[in-house]
Order: sequence, then C-alpha cells, then structure tokens
Amino acid sequence: MSAVQITLLAMIVLVFTGLAIAMAITISRNLKVGKEFRQRLYQRLQRLPYIHMLAKRDIDIDSYLAGTMVRDIRAQLDNCEQCKTAETCETVLADQNADAVQDQDYSFCPNDKYFKDFKQKRDDT
Repeated sequence: MSAVQITLLAMIVLVFTGLAIAMAITISRNLKVGKEFRQRLYQRLQRLPYIHMLAKRDIDIDSYLAGTMVRDIRAQLDNCEQCKTAETCETVLADQNADAVQDQDYSFCPNDKYFKDFKQKRDDT
C-alpha cells in the first residue's frame, strides 16, 4: 500500500469514527428528550379525566402511550380538555360497579373511537 492509500484509509476511518460518535451522542440526547417529553405528557394526563377513562376501559396507560402516535395523543388530550360532556364523564368515572364497565355506553366521550380502536387492535393480537 502506498502512503497516499494509507492516508486516505486513515481519513476514511476517522470520518466514520466521527460519524459513529456523533450518532451515539445524538441518540443519547434524543432518548433524554423523549423521556422528558413523556414525563411532561404523563403530567398533563394526570390533570385530565383521560387517564382515568383509559383505566376504566381496561386500557393500560403505558401500552396506550407506546402504541399511539404522539400527535394523536395530543389531539385526544385537546378533545378531553375541551369536552362538552365532562359531567357525564365524571359520573361514569365515579361509578365503581364493575359490571357497568362492560355495559357502559362511552359514546359521549370525544375519544371513544380512539379507545375502541386501540382495544380492538389489542384484542386482535
């Protein structure tokens, strides 16, 4: 191998090493940002009936968050915050009757379709 080839090979190795380091740093930063985002999202969820509606309908919150696109969750949270049937929601959530969960009509909820779709996908797998 000539000196030029060795120099060129060394430069290529350095470039790829630099790219690998940059990728590792970026991935690490993205994981941290993602974790912080999920924590803020969870805090927002805690302030709304949304999280309690998931529990009432036997939907695991972590599975739901992991299996639902962030933009969809944001839209659903907006729906919950602007809900015009909040009183009905509170009444349903306060009902401790386990049988009522299965027979309950949740169509009043602006997120009913999303929850039904998630449960259907979950139950089909």
